[in-house]
Amino acid sequence: MQNKKIFFILGPSRSGSSMFENFLFEQNIATACGELRWIFERGKIKNEICSCGAKFNDCSFWTKI
Repeated sequence: MQNKKIFFILGPSRSGSSMFENFLFEQNIATACGELRWIFERGKIKNEICSCGAKFNDCSFWTKI
């Protein structure tokens, strides 16, 4: 089992936090989750499509979390 670290990037609008998140994702340093404020409403409740193309409740990434 690998030890994984969780960190949260927080920044005001137009500060570059999304660009930093995308940079870490492109370097395979982190998994980009976008704005987590929508995770329960759009994900769990409405079961919208994840960026992987699967419905949120069927997504292999989110079902492990």
